Amino acid sequence: MVSGVSPYFTNAVTTASISVGAVIGTTVYTVSYTDHDVHDISTLSVTMDTNAFFNFEIPGL
Repeated sequence: MVSGVSPYFTNAVTTASISVGAVIGTTVYTVSYTDHDVHDISTLSVTMDTNAFFNFEIPGL
C-alpha cells in the first residue's frame, strides 16, 4: 500500500473531437483516474460550463 499519494488522471487530454453527424448519446471522452492510496478517502470533482449540448454521466451511480 502506498500512503500520501494524491489520485491522478491516467488519460488527461486538453481537447476532444466529435463528428458533426454524431448521434445523441455518443460518448465524446471518458475520464479515467487512479489512486494508489486505496484506503484514503478521495473526492473527484469535475466541472463544465452549463450548456444544452453536453452533460456528465457517472457510470455505476
